[in-house]
Amino acid sequence: ILKNLISVQKQTFKDIEHIFIDGFSKDNTIKIIKKYKRQSDYPVTIQKTKPQGISNAMNQGIKKAKGRYLIHLHADDYLFDINVLQDTYDYLLSNPRLDWIYGQIQTIEKNAKPIGIYPRHKLLQIASPTLLKYTNFIPHQAVFIKKEVFKKFGLFNEKLSSKMDLDYWLKIKNKTTWQFYPKVISNFTIHSSAQSSSKKFLTENLKNLDQVLRASLSKPEYLLANQLYKIQLKINKVIR
Repeated sequence: ILKNLISVQKQTFKDIEHIFIDGFSKDNTIKIIKKYKRQSDYPVTIQKTKPQGISNAMNQGIKKAKGRYLIHLHADDYLFDINVLQDTYDYLLSNPRLDWIYGQIQTIEKNAKPIGIYPRHKLLQIASPTLLKYTNFIPHQAVFIKKEVFKKFGLFNEKLSSKMDLDYWLKIKNKTTWQFYPKVISNFTIHSSAQSSSKKFLTENLKNLDQVLRASLSKPEYLLANQLYKIQLKINKVIR
């Protein structure tokens, strides 16, 4: 969490609010955040709530947010450099028609060793609603989205313990204006307890993925997507 705090605190752009949703953590998290809050020159909000999953925590943050644009970072995610928010603000100011944008993440090991940038391939940077059916190339740690989008289309599906971001992108992909933003936004840490990247959550994540694809795609699209995701999973195992 400390890397997360420092990465926000050092931003050159300061017209922000930082909201924390804490599921009654029993370590030093709240103590660290309270110290950070005392030192911050922008609003910092801490909301303690009964743990009800990632989707619920993200939704709680959305409800409390007062800003026009939102980004969701988990405790072990942190902004890539000190100019991320300023650069993004300038970009959004120049492109007010956009409802949301997605940039890139740098995937790192727990020891902070970089693995690679995603999405790097040009094909994944064309913001294709059709392609999104067959591969999730949008990391939510690199998404800036207008709060009014959530007001119009609803919040994340709290019945999903993972893949709630893909579920949401599929829901709004044809109803909103969005595009790729060519900048690395945040560092995404892979470790054994992470919901999205841990092997111990693999079965649960695959079940959630299947549920999302079945609900969002036609039967022929689902059958193709199911095969393509299996291939992607095998490739990731080889790379990892």
